[in-house]
Amino acid sequence: YRGSMGRMDGSLLDGRAVLVAEDEVMIAMLAEDVIDELGGRVVGVAPTCDEALAMLADSDPALILLDVNLDGGTSERVVEAAAARGIPVLVSSGSDHKALPPAFQNLPMLGKPWTFDDMKAALGELLPSGSAPAVQGTSRNS
Repeated sequence: YRGSMGRMDGSLLDGRAVLVAEDEVMIAMLAEDVIDELGGRVVGVAPTCDEALAMLADSDPALILLDVNLDGGTSERVVEAAAARGIPVLVSSGSDHKALPPAFQNLPMLGKPWTFDDMKAALGELLPSGSAPAVQGTSRNS
């Protein structure tokens, strides 16, 4: 990872807001650094499902980086809330994709441990460069 820092990859996320839901402090810090390096803006780091849901309610992220297991439980409620708002989710887990709960089966996955290049590739597939920073497919009556 360290060898990747200093690259100018800031156009990938193009200022998009990212919510990080991760209960391991070092991984959350690494995710913040990578998102920043890729041109994103972290709108919050949530170590629990309840905190992730509260941050999601108070912000409008373009995507969520979501650990499957948050503070001893699964984060399926965050997947449901994100789906209801049309917000893409990138799942982060050390478990085999096939072993994850059903709510995570069809979501893109970033396997732990991941590197800068792993995250860059996963985000590049989730949000192809040139796509608008706004979340597509979201309709809100506010």
